[in-house]
Amino acid sequence: EGGGEILLIDREGRTVTRCPHVQWTWEKREWFRDSGYLQDVAAGREVEAVMNGPDGRRRVFALTPVGSTGWAAGASRPEEEVMAPVVSSLVRRSLFVTGFWVLSILLAVFVSRTISTPVRKLRQFAIRLGQGRYGEEAEVKGPSEVQDLVHTFNMVSREIRAREAALNRAQEEL
Repeated sequence: EGGGEILLIDREGRTVTRCPHVQWTWEKREWFRDSGYLQDVAAGREVEAVMNGPDGRRRVFALTPVGSTGWAAGASRPEEEVMAPVVSSLVRRSLFVTGFWVLSILLAVFVSRTISTPVRKLRQFAIRLGQGRYGEEAEVKGPSEVQDLVHTFNMVSREIRAREAALNRAQEEL
């Protein structure tokens, strides 16, 4: 299935057999000769590499020495087949991380607005109070800390109104 293949390569770098079987010219059978990896295999080392195969496609190879014969057994797959699951996984994870990031920002904006909007309304009320408009009370919804401030500002507003009324009565009596 796919573009995988199993090879047996002699010490000269010629493909002796390939599964699945294909008819290759002698030139294609010798495509591995100039790769530079035969010395590693001859020295008994396994080789993993990515290189252009005889079909012109980039392939991921793994070669292992076959005893003391100088031959190598190998397997390869096209690079795009090997990388497809990795790329797919990276895309899925990237989408997940991006989604998580976007949701985190939206949550942060929502939470900040549940605090900043009541504080902004309370600020506007405090400005009106400072301008001498004592007849109204703040009606601001928000976290308990903001509600405590609203209650305090309303108490101050009522106290100012009461003192102002007392002052007006005292002036009338005078």
